[in-house]
Amino acid sequence: EFQATLSRTFPVPLFAAFAAWADASLRGEWLDAPELSFTKLNAGRNIRARWPDGARLDIRFNATGPDRCQIVVDTMKLDDGEAVRRAKAFWQAQFERLERYFKV
Repeated sequence: EFQATLSRTFPVPLFAAFAAWADASLRGEWLDAPELSFTKLNAGRNIRARWPDGARLDIRFNATGPDRCQIVVDTMKLDDGEAVRRAKAFWQAQFERLERYFKV
């Protein structure tokens, strides 16, 4: 079982970063993952999700200042190193989309 982790810090408050993920209408504006199923939301802390293939996500939010938030995406239960590479590339692209959404 393999895991991929990717993180990025955005110049937005934690509440705005969390809302961009937790609110389905906001999420639809930037996240290109309609098959991703959100399973648990802990307001302002983390979100759990799952892919149809069984891979699981833990998305964590850490305030790094009054107007800065680090987002960490752990993708777990991956099959091999190639799946790790694909997961990192996917989340790198999604972070770039989120950055444009925030108009950073």
